[in-house]
Amino acid sequence: MWNTDHFQHPRIAVRRAGSLLRLHAGALRTGFEGWRRYRSDARFHRDLVVKGFRNRDESEKCDRELLTRICKSYAAASSIPLAKPYEPTDWWRELRHSSLGPILKALQTADISALERMYATFFRDRCSDGLVGKSILLNPNIHQLLIKAHQWAYISDALSRLDRWKTLTCDLYTYDHLLAPPIGNPFGIELNGVLISSGAEHQHYGAHRIARLLGPSGGKVTDIGGGYGAMAYFLLRDHPHISYWNFDLPETLALAAYYLIRNFPERKIWLFGESRDDPTLASYDIVLMPISELATAESSSADLVFSSHAMSDLAPAALRVYLDRATDITRRHFLWQGMSPAAEALQQIMREDFSDLLLAARSQYHLHGKARSEYLQAELLYTRQGDQTQYHADKSRSITSSSRSMSSR
Repeated sequence: MWNTDHFQHPRIAVRRAGSLLRLHAGALRTGFEGWRRYRSDARFHRDLVVKGFRNRDESEKCDRELLTRICKSYAAASSIPLAKPYEPTDWWRELRHSSLGPILKALQTADISALERMYATFFRDRCSDGLVGKSILLNPNIHQLLIKAHQWAYISDALSRLDRWKTLTCDLYTYDHLLAPPIGNPFGIELNGVLISSGAEHQHYGAHRIARLLGPSGGKVTDIGGGYGAMAYFLLRDHPHISYWNFDLPETLALAAYYLIRNFPERKIWLFGESRDDPTLASYDIVLMPISELATAESSSADLVFSSHAMSDLAPAALRVYLDRATDITRRHFLWQGMSPAAEALQQIMREDFSDLLLAARSQYHLHGKARSEYLQAELLYTRQGDQTQYHADKSRSITSSSRSMSSR
């Protein structure tokens, strides 16, 4: 009798081949579009990508005491049963069973050597899949001709994202503000001697937006699904008077703990499960909590609640639970970023169930410079009724990918 597996493998191979063909064709298209837009721009050069993808693996080994601390916190966080609304999405479950398998095993068994190896280069390692957008240029087996095509595509996309960042931030910053720390062996483009890692402009914009809303007096930010801490890095680097709480899945918090502690060793940071010298945690600069603890977060405990692309895939019932917690926790603002279709669903729920927060601003723009509806990102700002905060002009503008292109500095 024939085994159906004999038929499955060719089908899988054909699907994979089709995906690769679409990927390469997309790179050629993006590169050509970039050439038409940037061919007279001095920044449009493959060498920026070549330099940006150089291996920056740290020669200095990480503190094993830190990794042991992270493993203990992970054990405490992962031991708590998750209520249904806080369970990971199907997509994340799939990642746990595939690329995240090795890092989960290392955390569960406290394999410090394995953690040290993976975290030292986590931007390129699969332990950060789902958190860091990878590039086919990290594949050492890619053909030389395809390398060039994808490099042109990468620089085209990077320049488009940088121009959008300049517009969103009203051209207030230079590329130096996007400088990536060396932790985790990042990759991206190297422009004017500055390594701009993948996604840095989006993360910096989030930090800029939060800081402008809070004003010079600062305050406390609660981040729902803050990932490995990229936005938090820019926020805390430039605004040390702001305190930061992140609620996320245990394996994501473990990486965030590594990244933030390595970048801010002088800050007072609390990991879930540790003893504390302040029962309210108010004296800590950074607090990392498993998503299950969102249900018990204190009402009106944060000046601003932020969530970027963490609620977009939630079912309506789960989304209502998250919004209930976000609106209860915040004293002033709720700032949400996600894809445009998800924004429509969120707005409807907010109108129906959480009318005590008003929609103060909505903006949208295309991700990655691709003017197609599936890449349209929305940003929603809700504010507590009665809050007298004066908004800056840049908060209410609707920005699309057709926004003006800024010259390089």
